[in-house]
Amino acid sequence: MEPHSYTRDNDFFIDVKPLYLRAEGTLFCVPRHYFEKSEVWEGLFTLPATSDSPREGSSEDYPLFLESIKADDLREFLRVLSCRLLAAGDGTSIRFIPTSWLPVLKLASLWNFPKLRALALKYLKSQDCMTRLRISRQYDVKEWFLPALKEVAVRTEPLTMDDVKELGLEFALKVMALREKARGAPCIASDLHDYDIDRILGKET
Repeated sequence: MEPHSYTRDNDFFIDVKPLYLRAEGTLFCVPRHYFEKSEVWEGLFTLPATSDSPREGSSEDYPLFLESIKADDLREFLRVLSCRLLAAGDGTSIRFIPTSWLPVLKLASLWNFPKLRALALKYLKSQDCMTRLRISRQYDVKEWFLPALKEVAVRTEPLTMDDVKELGLEFALKVMALREKARGAPCIASDLHDYDIDRILGKET
């Protein structure tokens, strides 16, 4: 038979196109279809190729350079993504637990992988209050903001220099003012009134 006379099976003809990526000084090669459900990547894939050079990501010699993405972060993200964890439908089935879910959350948010983002948030929900506060602000997780903020306000440990650096000086000063308010009348997180928080933090809430 001539090759053109064959018919591709609808269910079991898997045409795996490689995608070559570079993060920092490390080269990665993964199936392109890993990224095809992302609107961000779909738009990238549909950009017309220039006639005078190969498309970026098409070969080891022409990888797609992911500027500002760390190799370790991309590795954690790809390990989770490659587990086919979305096969369960709700995204809760996973065989690989990364060293940190923060890179997974970062890249899932950046590249619009909503189910992967939701899975990362599920695992990060048990983190300490300062980490949850930072996540809530950086990744727009509104439901985490007030509970984490109240816990930070009443915890016995003071803010460290690293905490101030992560929160930003202006916001950190507001958190310190809230902590002073809580110390003036010893309380637990649930005792803090939203009115006091709104008055001290203003538009931050």
